[in-house]
Amino acid sequence: MKVKLGIAPINWSNDDLPELGGDIPLEECLAQMRQAGFIGTEIGNKFPHDGKEIRALLGRYDLQLASAWHSTFFVRHSIDEELARLGKKLKVLCDAGARRINLCECTGSVHGDISQPLSARPRLSRKDWKHLCDGLSEAADMCERSGISVAYHHHMGTVIQDEDEVAELLSRTQEDVGLCFDSGHLRFAGADPIKCWSKFSHRVKHVHLKDVRLSVMPAQAGIQSNSEVSTLDPSLRWDDSSFLSAVKAGIFTVPGDGDIDFHTLIKMMIESDYRGWMIVEAEQDPAKANPLKYARKAKVHLDAIFNSAKEADYAQLR
Repeated sequence: MKVKLGIAPINWSNDDLPELGGDIPLEECLAQMRQAGFIGTEIGNKFPHDGKEIRALLGRYDLQLASAWHSTFFVRHSIDEELARLGKKLKVLCDAGARRINLCECTGSVHGDISQPLSARPRLSRKDWKHLCDGLSEAADMCERSGISVAYHHHMGTVIQDEDEVAELLSRTQEDVGLCFDSGHLRFAGADPIKCWSKFSHRVKHVHLKDVRLSVMPAQAGIQSNSEVSTLDPSLRWDDSSFLSAVKAGIFTVPGDGDIDFHTLIKMMIESDYRGWMIVEAEQDPAKANPLKYARKAKVHLDAIFNSAKEADYAQLR
């Protein structure tokens, strides 16, 4: 199969803001992933730390491990320090059966601090760019030797946030540093995900499908949202509010509930012969947005798109 559909545990339990979904047991999360029709997931903060335990746990729910996030600090620390940390994560992923790792440079990041506005996020100097790209190149070599490929995860509040920074990163690295294409983070950063797919698809190794409610950040988006949950907060402003404040206000949702044209985007992915995982993500408050309901909503929406495409070659539950 060309494409596998998974869903991330962050739809149930938020890694950066544990108060969102902190009371939901991991077993409930995994069971509902299966109920919604997904076949894989990524590692969340409630998972075991041992790869073999992760594999066994997911096996009980007939789920596969697609990938995992890993924060890097190549700008702040030495390459040797970071590779030592990375090596420990690679062992976990290998033992758990994953073949992809999503790296994100988090030196100075503000995405996990609700008191810090997005305007306070760090920028890279020329020297910083070299440190980061040299480190990522070394990391990609190390990962490849373990049978795991690197996908860089651009993220709001970090040094690689917008379209220009993603383009710069890819221009400074080789093909072995791939891209984790996240539709929601690109749109939040002011980019057009459809345009970005055309621009970056040759480097994409992993996909996060995340929708955006544009009305949550009116100063940035300038238009009203089509999503079913109205969460407009007039006090929020794109650059002067924190990432986590936007998450709590409902900036993200699942495909089919927000304002990104996933029909066009996914058909472009199919036409470009993308092969790999597509993981549904939506950092929402589960007390406001029932995770199982939204997981099912996303699956129905994505099924309809794939079924209408000429090459609906993707893995489903049997």
